[in-house]
Amino acid sequence: MGQWPVWADWTRLGYEVDYKIDVYPPGAVRPDMFDSSYVVRDPKTGKIVYENEKSFKNKAGQSFNRITWRDMQENYTR
Repeated sequence: MGQWPVWADWTRLGYEVDYKIDVYPPGAVRPDMFDSSYVVRDPKTGKIVYENEKSFKNKAGQSFNRITWRDMQENYTR
C-alpha cells in the first residue's frame, strides 16, 4: 500500500501517527478492497497536523498521492 515508510518519517519528525486499515472482505487471502487512513498529531499539543485517507480496489497499478519527505521537513518540522 505504500504508506508505512511515510508513517515512519512522521515519527522521525517527532509526531504521533494513528492509522486504520480495513480489508474487504475481512479475513480474505486476497482482499478485493482496502480502506486506509491516518492522522498525524503533535504529541505536545494534540493538534492534528496532517490527515490522509484512501480507498482502493486490489488491482495491479493502483497508486495514490503521498507527502514527500522533503515536504514534511520543509512544512512540518517543529
